[in-house]
Amino acid sequence: MESQASAELDSLYREAVELADRSRGWFDGPGLAWREALPPPLRAGAATEALAITARLMACMAWLLDRNHMLPNGRSPTLAFPPDADLSLAAALGVSPGADIAAASRRLVARIAALAGPAAPVEPATGDAADADESVSTEHQQDIDAIWQQ
Repeated sequence: MESQASAELDSLYREAVELADRSRGWFDGPGLAWREALPPPLRAGAATEALAITARLMACMAWLLDRNHMLPNGRSPTLAFPPDADLSLAAALGVSPGADIAAASRRLVARIAALAGPAAPVEPATGDAADADESVSTEHQQDIDAIWQQ
């Protein structure tokens, strides 16, 4: 049973690395010119989603490289990136190959999160940090609204 789990983890890791290579190939290659042709709000959304893809894949690889998957209490460490992260900027990628890469990275996170089990609840921010998060959220929403109004 342990070798089957190890093989599954190895397969997921290979998939994450291949997806990271594909992502780099697109976003640092043809995706650069494609993104530069976009209007500024969409360009920012596409760049942000490219960074989110990188963050997702790095979280996946970090989790998969941790060989302490089964803790003594029978639980796996949680994945450091939520699988249901904000999808609003993914629309900026339109029908480009970047959109396929974004979708594949979300599917990979969801599969690994299912192996990792439920994440621990996140404590709400308080004080200045909460105010800063709220203003970023409002600015983010304004950017999204601008994208959809074009």
